[in-house]
Amino acid sequence: MIVLIVEDDPLIGLALEALVSDIGTEPVLLVLVSSRADAMVEIDARLDLAILDVDVSDGKTFDVANELQLWNIPVVFVSGSNPAHLPVDLRAIPFVSKPFSDAEVRGHVEAATVSSSMR
Repeated sequence: MIVLIVEDDPLIGLALEALVSDIGTEPVLLVLVSSRADAMVEIDARLDLAILDVDVSDGKTFDVANELQLWNIPVVFVSGSNPAHLPVDLRAIPFVSKPFSDAEVRGHVEAATVSSSMR
């Protein structure tokens, strides 16, 4: 499983890496980036899942989420932003508010992983 994590806070990025690494029985390759620009470079069919912070150093990740959806790659938002401020077309994406509980992130990641294995 290959997971893209877009998070500009290094400590939160490490916490998400650790959490995702412990999910499932399959080895996990993590790609951790801190900007929209770097995330766009990493998008391709090999990804199984993406975890996005909404606000990163170079703006909002809405364009990243839209591009991931074009590739049919499941997305989970983990963010301190208000989910009501998401564009209407992105409101169906699971949203976990920071500070997050491991159980809540794990549940969404596991559900997304199931849908990813079906594509």
